[in-house]
Amino acid sequence: LVLLVIACPCALVISTPVAVVTALSAAARRGVLIKGGAYLEAVGRVKAIAFDKTGTLTLGAPRVVDIVPFDAPPEKVLLVAAALESFSEHHIAKAVLEKANELGVKFTRAESFTALTGMGARGVVDGAEYYIGNHRLIHEKELCSGRLEELLEGIEGAGRTVVIVGGGDAVLGLIVIADEIRESGAESLRRLKLAGVKTTAMLTGDNPATAAAIAKQIDIDEVRAGLLPEDKVAAVMELAAAHGAVAMVGDGVNDAPALAASTVGIAMG
Repeated sequence: LVLLVIACPCALVISTPVAVVTALSAAARRGVLIKGGAYLEAVGRVKAIAFDKTGTLTLGAPRVVDIVPFDAPPEKVLLVAAALESFSEHHIAKAVLEKANELGVKFTRAESFTALTGMGARGVVDGAEYYIGNHRLIHEKELCSGRLEELLEGIEGAGRTVVIVGGGDAVLGLIVIADEIRESGAESLRRLKLAGVKTTAMLTGDNPATAAAIAKQIDIDEVRAGLLPEDKVAAVMELAAAHGAVAMVGDGVNDAPALAASTVGIAMG
């Protein structure tokens, strides 16, 4: 750059693309791949950033910390859950399978497996149909009870995620999942504010109580929970309408539509 300034009358014009290419190269050396200079410059205009929760604000390495029996023993709850989750690559599914292997629970993959978008899955295990999913799925099946709601409120209020296992018209039990917040999360959000970002938002398919508990720990501005992939797209578009340029940060396939709808999509590896 010094040589250009001395030798070239249009050094100021030339320095801009040189600086952009240098920035792209420097980012690549640190493991950040940027599609091009236009996207790098667009980041500078961002005033709002939306984050997925699992694997983005959290480590994405959840673990099973408790199995709460409801109408079946814990072993049965875990067996059914593992048989259904064996089809999934989701972080929570991996946690369930790891727990089953750790406890030596023998299971076979479910038959007639069907994914229920934004809610969970169902399938046939040992000749009977079972389902696994979130609070929304239980509402859909009209199986919520005062006892179940009380349990869920206490667990979710502690920042834990609950997977509900059931069959027929009965809830078999709950699997409690914990995922640690990234150590750098709060500091990263603070530095984004110093860099000029006005609003930070969490967009998650998890339940509102768990999302609120995590958001409180890292001081995020807005929380939108219980979202389906299309809901995340709508939330990104609302943020863009309110703030102009918006970035979306996510790590999963379900985040792809929201990443595409944002001014700048940032995919976590």
